[in-house]
Formats: sequence, C-alpha cells, structure tokens
Amino acid sequence: MLKNFKITAKLGIGFGLVLVLFAVAVFFSWTSISAVQQDINFVSNVVRAMTTANTMNDTVA
Repeated sequence: MLKNFKITAKLGIGFGLVLVLFAVAVFFSWTSISAVQQDINFVSNVVRAMTTANTMNDTVA
C-alpha cells in the first residue's frame, strides 16, 4: 500500500502518526495530573482538620 506513495507522503503520514501518539500521551498525562491535584486538595483538607483537632485537644488538656 505504501509502495505507491511518494516519499513526502510517507514522511507526512509518519509525522502525523507520531503527532497523534504525542497528543494521546499528553491527554492521559493531563487527566492523571488533575487526579493527583484532587488528591492533594483532599489531603490538604484532612491535614487542616487534623491540625485544628490537635489544637482543640491541646487547649482542652
């Protein structure tokens, strides 16, 4: 199938495939980073609550 294409078409197809693979990798990285950011926000809220609870415990004691 690729035998009948000129070299420019072959290079263009190859570059297009690499570009598509790069876009897919960026998409999956982006979704993974947003999941990590959500986890960081949750842990930050837990740490803030634990700090408040420890402060209240020290005040009562």
